Amino acid sequence: MFAAVLCGIIMINGCSAPMPKEVEGETIIPVQQDMPTKKVQHLITQAGQQAGWMMTPLNSRAIVASKYIDGESASVVLRYDGEHIIIEKNRTTMSDSAFEDEVEELQEAIADSL
Repeated sequence: MFAAVLCGIIMINGCSAPMPKEVEGETIIPVQQDMPTKKVQHLITQAGQQAGWMMTPLNSRAIVASKYIDGESASVVLRYDGEHIIIEKNRTTMSDSAFEDEVEELQEAIADSL
């Protein structure tokens, strides 16, 4: 919602910032060994940051990951427990292929950290 409000303000001032679009789909990453959720959260956060994503805890089992490149943005919600990590595609102003590439990079970074 904040992005929509921000874009509305920018549009009033004459700027043509791209409007975010909703993106559907999810990816499931299995956790190979049973881990406490705190450790899973730490590994996800560390991997995301190393891949250039801003990682913001949403609650004790979810993180919002955001990335900004050249004025475009992408965000996903990562839900996790000790057995699975689910990457829920959220919204982006990037092209579909650029967004998919960024999410795949995040997915690989997280899978490698487990």
